[in-house]
Order: sequence, then structure tokens, then C-alpha cells
Amino acid sequence: MFENEQNKKKEGLSEDILYKIEVAANRYDLLCVEGLALALRTFLNLEQFPKFEIKNVQTPINELHVESTVNEVRPHCCAAILRNIKFTEESLIGFMELQDKLHQNICKARTLVSMGTHDLDTVSGPFKYVGLKPESFKFVPLNKTEECNGNELLDLLSNDAKLKQYVHLLKNEPLFPAIVDSEGRIMSVPPLINSDHSKIRVDTKNVFIEVTAKDSHKANIVLNTLIAMFSVYCIDKFTVEEVLVVNPNGDKVVYPNLQFKTFNTDIDYLNRIAGTDLKIETISKLLNRMELITSIIDEKNLTVTAPITRSDILHPCDIVEDLAISYGYNNIAKVKPKTICNGSQQPINKLSDLIRLEMALSGYTECLTTVLISKQDLFTNMLQEINEKTLSTCAQILMSKTSEFEVVRNCLTPSILKTIEANKAHEVRSKF
Repeated sequence: MFENEQNKKKEGLSEDILYKIEVAANRYDLLCVEGLALALRTFLNLEQFPKFEIKNVQTPINELHVESTVNEVRPHCCAAILRNIKFTEESLIGFMELQDKLHQNICKARTLVSMGTHDLDTVSGPFKYVGLKPESFKFVPLNKTEECNGNELLDLLSNDAKLKQYVHLLKNEPLFPAIVDSEGRIMSVPPLINSDHSKIRVDTKNVFIEVTAKDSHKANIVLNTLIAMFSVYCIDKFTVEEVLVVNPNGDKVVYPNLQFKTFNTDIDYLNRIAGTDLKIETISKLLNRMELITSIIDEKNLTVTAPITRSDILHPCDIVEDLAISYGYNNIAKVKPKTICNGSQQPINKLSDLIRLEMALSGYTECLTTVLISKQDLFTNMLQEINEKTLSTCAQILMSKTSEFEVVRNCLTPSILKTIEANKAHEVRSKF
């Protein structure tokens, strides 16, 4: 141990200990330090899970009007306000990083959902979510100095290392979605970029959060996650101000929706699925450690309430999983299954293996190639034009990582020819 420390000092390596934490894909609340700290403190019984509350400072509350011009691009929108927030350099970076992680996770690279956060004191309501012709508006994009219109924005972001991957989301669209304040100032062009005018800074006191989406359910999850994680920095902790969203059909919806999900279950079900034999009081304590608020109804039944941070709880079986985690997988007794299931090969696979063996014994060479192939190999090299008609014969990969894997092949010939081309200089050898 001492030698390792000495070697680190000689090599100039850091002596800091780094911990790697694996986070389940559906635990969006654990994507930031604030969420991890809250979950850990709750699990260790250091504090009770907070109650998120609505506290409207402004009366009447701010409004966001959604116009029908956005219906073809991303029709759903929701919003909320964090009042009297106190950022530090570190927490502000965490705020931005959480948005980036959500964009890559539940938002599916901004294709389903995108979010924008703004300094509320630099804009004025009521706000509008509207579709605009790309040449009809101008604004200064985030961290830029010159104004540009929608078409110029796409050209600008096409050269941006981070944002160029999202340009295709608005390319060729006749109308660009935009969040606009009462004075006509562009606040954001979702899902691409915010305005530099409403940029969040360390001294920002009031934050306006807007979420635009193709899926309203996921938009609510994103909004609630941002609220739950960073309302801790408000002077009145865990409070949020509402925003009234007026939809094109006249429907009025107040956001955020902080209603908890409640499930009724019984200990027989929980113990049977988890493989435990626990009393209801023990189960209640274990679930409370997992941020699931539990109330005992009687000696057999209980009510479990999932807060806004636990959007992954959809069914009592999800509660069973959390019970097993809290109890400890290693503490669950191992038992032999009561049923015996003997595995066997599928008849079709057995037949195909026999055929493959006979073909190989007859001198044929088996090629195992990928189902994904480039458009050039599938069409151009097979003397076919790449057009709508030929592309309609196969499935295409959206935003393929490499030009070698652009489409799902619709025949085996291109892959065989490519294999022959790559191996024509090699001597064919038999191992028999």
C-alpha cells in the first residue's frame, strides 16, 4: 500500500479516491449530486423525504399560451418557476449538467422532449409558445454575440461540436417552435438552443423552466425532476410557483403536477415476490428508506405513495424491487425452485445446425455477417440508384454512428460479395 502511494506521488497522479455509481436508466432523480444526496440521506434515515409544495408569489400566476402553429413540430408544453433560488458556481454547473443528462436519457437526444431554463427577471409574461417562419425572427443564441435568423441558426449550429447532432430536428421544417415573451423577445428555439438574453447566471434569483415535447407524459417527468432536484436551493426549500398553460383548443392546465401516485398492496404479495418473510412494520420501514411513503392500513395491507421523483414506480411489482434492494439482495434466502425446467435446443435450430455442418463438410465456407450495411454496398455497388423507391425496400437507421451501418440489408448478396472482396487474397484452407 505504501509503495503504491509513493509511486503515485512520483508519477504525479492524484491521490483522490473516485467512486463509480451505477444508476438505473429510469432513476432520473439520481443523475445529479442533489438527487444522490437526497436518496442517500433518506436511505440512511438521516432525514425524512421532503414534501414538495406550491407557493405562488405572483397573483395572478404567469401564463404560457400554446398556439396551434406548433402542432406539427412538438405540440406539448409545460412550465414552472423556481423563486428566490441561490446558485453557486458548482450548483449552477450541476443544474446545466442535469439538463444535458436528461436530454440524452428520457428525452432521447431531444427528439421527444427538450427543456429551457431562463432568468425570469430578464423577460416578462405572459409567454407564448408559437411556430415561426425561420426567416421571420432574429435573436442572439446562447453564448453568442451576433443576431441570426432561423436559417442562419442552423448553419451556425452545424459547426458546433455539441449541438450539430440536433440540427436535423428542425432542418426542412417550415415553422420553427419558439418561446416568446410579452415584448416579442425570443427566449428559446426548442429543441436547439436558448437565447443569450435570458441566460442563467450565478446571480440569477428566479428561474423560469419551460419544457416542450412530443410526449406530454415525459414532459411532466422532466419538469418534475428539475423542480425536485433544484428547489432545494430556494429560500423556501422544496417550493415551486405554478404556470398556467393555455392550449390551442382553449383548455387551461396548471403546471407543475405534484400529485403523488398511490398503490394499495399487501404483505403476502410483497413477501412472495421478493422471497422474504417480513412483518408489515419492517416492510414499511424498508420502503420509507427508498423514498416510498408507506402507511399501514391493517396487519396485512398497506398504502405506498410514490413521490414525483419516483416516476419509475408504475406497479406494485416495482415496489417489490425496492423492497428487495432496501432489505439487501444478499440477505434473501436462496431456495431451490419448486419447478424443474429442462432446457433443450429448438427443433429449427437443431435442423439448421445439421444443415450447416453438412454444407461445411461438402467444402462450403460459412459467412456470418452483420444485418446492418451501408447504402453504397446495398445499392450503389449493386448497380442500383439510391432514391425513395429503393430506400423503401429496407429499414433505415436514424442518426447512424458510422456510414458502414446505415440500413438493414434486404438481401445477402452484398454482404457475401464484400466478404469475398476482403478475403480474395487469402488462401482457402481445409482443416479436415
